[in-house]
Amino acid sequence: MPGLPAARLGAGRYEGLVLCTGDGDTFEVDAAPGEVWRVLVPDAADGQVLERLDALGRVNEQALRTAEGDLILTLLAAFDAPRFRVRGPTPAQLYALELDDAPPPADCEGPLVNPPAILVRSSFEAGTVHLCPGQTLSLIFAAQTRGRALLCVEASGSTEVLVSGPDRASARLVDARPECFRVDFVEEVGEVDVSAFGGLGSHVRWDVREDAVGERRRERVVLGRVRVRDGVPEDFSPAGLIVSAVDPGSNVLGDVLLDALGRFSLRFWSPVGQVNAAALRAAANFEDTLITVSPSGVGTLPWSVFVLEGEAAVANAEGAEAVEALYLLDPETTLEVPALHVAATARAGLVKVAPYLGPTAGKAPPVHYHWRPARAVECGTCFVPGSLPVIELSGTQSDPDEWDQAVILHELAHYVAAVYGRDDSPGGRHDGGRVTPVLAWSEGFAHFFAAWQLDDPRLVDRRAAEILITDIDAWSSSDPLASGTSDGTARGDVSERLVGALLWDLFDGTAIDGGPDDDGLSLSAATLLGSFFEGSRASTLDFGAPGMDLTDFLQALACRTSVEDRFGLEELLLERAFIVEGLGETCLSPLSP
Repeated sequence: MPGLPAARLGAGRYEGLVLCTGDGDTFEVDAAPGEVWRVLVPDAADGQVLERLDALGRVNEQALRTAEGDLILTLLAAFDAPRFRVRGPTPAQLYALELDDAPPPADCEGPLVNPPAILVRSSFEAGTVHLCPGQTLSLIFAAQTRGRALLCVEASGSTEVLVSGPDRASARLVDARPECFRVDFVEEVGEVDVSAFGGLGSHVRWDVREDAVGERRRERVVLGRVRVRDGVPEDFSPAGLIVSAVDPGSNVLGDVLLDALGRFSLRFWSPVGQVNAAALRAAANFEDTLITVSPSGVGTLPWSVFVLEGEAAVANAEGAEAVEALYLLDPETTLEVPALHVAATARAGLVKVAPYLGPTAGKAPPVHYHWRPARAVECGTCFVPGSLPVIELSGTQSDPDEWDQAVILHELAHYVAAVYGRDDSPGGRHDGGRVTPVLAWSEGFAHFFAAWQLDDPRLVDRRAAEILITDIDAWSSSDPLASGTSDGTARGDVSERLVGALLWDLFDGTAIDGGPDDDGLSLSAATLLGSFFEGSRASTLDFGAPGMDLTDFLQALACRTSVEDRFGLEELLLERAFIVEGLGETCLSPLSP
């Protein structure tokens, strides 16, 4: 189930597995460093995918589907247990898994393609690859300074391996005898090439046994649980937050995600005798999207609170160090606490909206909240678009937004609109008055997005002097700003109140007091959000005012609704005095299916 720790599997066949909805099913392989395993999903259903994940849950590779309909993935165990995930479009879908720790030799038929380079980030990493005669594997070593490593390589069977280092020194391995040699890097990054000759499809195993200063290291495994104390919202969940192992210089030695109960199992290497710490970072991860909250720019270290310092005193039967860690000790004075809340709220928002998001042009940029206590930039709280977008979040004493879930999710709406949909808003001040249609759409959609996420049209913004509640369901058609445009046409200036209230009217099924909904419409989130996200990035047709606005959305929506719902939509628009000419007469817009 999503949010639970990954199930650990050994070799064998597993029948009758039921696919979870949302994140899918995540598993870990019970593998030792250097082992290669094969994962097979036989006769996989249409749309089902098998993915290799890194330690933070990001997708590194997706399995190919064979002609027989099987999904096959080869996993290499370094110092972390290999992790993979099975996902599919249909909930409660049955499937099987086969795990084999002795995968077949590499297919050496046809033209050779060199395997991708492997980046060695730290000492004591290990791996195994299958090389065909003539293939070359490149190991890229990254060092903080001029590097030195002791590299040991061995080959199976009759394979001969030639290892070439940056100093042009080389070693040839014959008859599977392991050999170790020291590699010195003049630059911070060095490359070693491992080339195979002779044997067909044999494996080559490598590991790094020493770092730049030749320190002896040992692997540490810290098991723990991060618990939430009083003083935080009841719905706060630590799932997806990141715990990191750090050395005395604050260098990150390893990362791991918390599960829904705050549990973690953190593995990392450190020099013998070195005192390390584990830090709960104001960062989260959802699929391949990283969420960070920091006091400065994108890419800087997020706020973090130490949950473990020094050597752990408790060890389990396997020798792993176990600790019961606490955080959120004092929400009023601990700076990291509100930053953690922002990260967790944003992740929950991405989890809920993910099923309705379309593809991006490339990898989604990180979601970065720039927050500092008692400070804010000129805009207060706002979204700054770009290739690396930033959400500015006010931390001022007069208007602190770090605990306001509605505000955090409102700004997240601008991120998902810009990355997965289309947002042509120029930005600028807005206070509910009539503005350009593209700005009104952007802000009105963000109001609705936050209300939909919280399942409550009352959006709360806590301020020092008062609590501001924006009730988008209370923006009735009798409100002049929630009805009509500046010139009576769809091209005229319009209020974000009309956009937000209209979207909520289309979605809700009951009135705020629990009585019947006065407009009679209750469209699904899939219909409403799909009308915006599906194809909006590639839209070439434009309705209403230039750019993405309410009219573009309504034309796409009309192509996704039944005749009865379209009639109700037209009545609702008439009540709001928003006239859309030719609604639904053409469904050729790329905004529609």
